[in-house]
Amino acid sequence: MLVDFRQKTIQIIIVCNYLFQLHDVSSPVHLPENGLGRFTLEILSLKGSILSDGSIITSILLVDCRLDDTRFKSDSKIKCLMQRNPENTGTSSTAVEAPARSMIDMTYRQKGSEMFGGCCVL
Repeated sequence: MLVDFRQKTIQIIIVCNYLFQLHDVSSPVHLPENGLGRFTLEILSLKGSILSDGSIITSILLVDCRLDDTRFKSDSKIKCLMQRNPENTGTSSTAVEAPARSMIDMTYRQKGSEMFGGCCVL
């Protein structure tokens, strides 16, 4: 059995929900411009397989993760709260288009009672 899931971008808009307004989706509190923040996952890949001998092999790859402050009336000068370090992109101005390096690269293997897990976080 094989599992292969790839998503270029997953974006979640964080809004301020008041309990009395949850039932009304058309209320202005649900509009993106009234949001508190935006959480974005760039290039998320999940691969896995279960082989005929019962062994399991999986890998998860995340190229970039970003958290932005989208409050319209905020006095804060910092709008990007979290993202991958641009120095770890794997590209340079003189190099021919090099592949982007991942922010998180995890691998898990299991065969019988033996388990192996590896993780690289940049």
